[in-house]
Amino acid sequence: MPVHVVARVEDLRDWRGRVVRAGDRELAVFRQGDDVYALDNVCIHNGGPLGEADVEDGCAVCPWHGWRYRLVDGRSPLNPDVGVRTYRAWIDERGDVLVDVPT
Repeated sequence: MPVHVVARVEDLRDWRGRVVRAGDRELAVFRQGDDVYALDNVCIHNGGPLGEADVEDGCAVCPWHGWRYRLVDGRSPLNPDVGVRTYRAWIDERGDVLVDVPT
C-alpha cells in the first residue's frame, strides 16, 4: 500500500480528530499521546464527518448524531458488526504522521 504523509504530529490535538487527504481518500486522523489512528472520514449512520469528532473512551464520536467508533479497529462498541475502515498510521522519527492506504 502507498504511504502518505498526512500531518505533523504537533498539528494534531489529543482527543480531537482532523480531516486529512491521503491520495484520493479523505480520512479522519486522531492522536492519543504517542499513538495515531486513521479511519474513513464518513460516519456510516448519516455521513457525518468523523474528522470533526471528539474522542471519548477510545472512540471517535460522530459530531452529528453521536455514533461511536473505536479508534483501534473502527468497530462500534455497541455492535461489533458495524464499523468504518481503519488504516495503519504511525509517527516517524521526524514527527510526520504517515498512513498506509490502498491504491
